[in-house]
Amino acid sequence: MRRLLAILVIPFLLPAAAHARLFGDGERYAAYDDGYGTVHVLDDAGTEHVLATPAGCRFAAVGSGRVLFDCTANRVPRAVVVEVLTATTTELRTETDAPLAGEVAYDAVGEQWARIRAAGTSWHALVYVPLGGGETRGGLSQDDVATIPATTVVADLDTSALETPMCAPLKIPRASPEESFAAQYRSGVLLLDHIFGYAPVRQTLSLQRCGQRTPTVISACARGCMTPTLGATALAWREHGGGVAYRTRSGPTRRWTPASGAREVALTARRVVVLRRDGEVVSRPLR
Repeated sequence: MRRLLAILVIPFLLPAAAHARLFGDGERYAAYDDGYGTVHVLDDAGTEHVLATPAGCRFAAVGSGRVLFDCTANRVPRAVVVEVLTATTTELRTETDAPLAGEVAYDAVGEQWARIRAAGTSWHALVYVPLGGGETRGGLSQDDVATIPATTVVADLDTSALETPMCAPLKIPRASPEESFAAQYRSGVLLLDHIFGYAPVRQTLSLQRCGQRTPTVISACARGCMTPTLGATALAWREHGGGVAYRTRSGPTRRWTPASGAREVALTARRVVVLRRDGEVVSRPLR
């Protein structure tokens, strides 16, 4: 059965394009753009939805049954959100419609909120925009000398309160300019991407569940762990050299290097999806 899984790959033809992008919501959908104005949404229900990219925008994310297009221009953040099943369109703008500092872009969407990420040479910040209209909210920010306190609460784009407390004893550790933690939390599981040290910079990925006293390191990232993603049933990341590592939450880590290597990786609840370096999109079942 292991040998059969190694060759069970489902291809989706995608013209080679320098700007093609791939995202997954970890639940039902994975989506990619073909670089020519069309976004293809792969549905675990067995269908494929095709959406046109709005003029002046670019594909930015998929989440909670929605596709997010970033339409920011001249540092004025704007976006279009399209419902996958109904094609209903919502335009997003911030309250003041004024330019923000640094590099600005929408990069995530949920049931209630969309997220803007802004960054300069020595700082970064997050801003949240409600999909139903109303006041924007500021989020995490840090500069080269600031620290971020430990927390047991995570931002949640699917709730009106914009935050969800994690189950005990889960906690995101204190971060500093010398040590950072990128965290993802879903259904009682915390994934921590820990980056620390100088010359060389080191990295680990760890997983912790409700009731578990300490995190379990699942990879020392000797070959680099890029774009780690926590889905509803699995987690995956891209490795140096174009490979992909993925595992179900309770199973062993499996490694897969598609022909021509991997450029991006995404998850749904049922499959891991890879955008290859030659522009083709392939997927395999999560088992």
